[in-house]
Amino acid sequence: MLKNITLEELAEFTQNESQILAELGLCTKDEVIETPSQHVVDNVLNYSKALSIRKSNIVGTIESVLN
Repeated sequence: MLKNITLEELAEFTQNESQILAELGLCTKDEVIETPSQHVVDNVLNYSKALSIRKSNIVGTIESVLN
């Protein structure tokens, strides 16, 4: 079973991973992956709140945006 994580946790993980790679000399500081802007995070979170995914016995899965 997969653990649910938040976008903030994913962004923090990516930033930490980039810093470790730079410290190990596996990439330069210019190549370090930057975290997404707050605007991008907000848009993804808003989309996830509006997305509805339901199981159906007849058609399988129904995905719809509730806006």
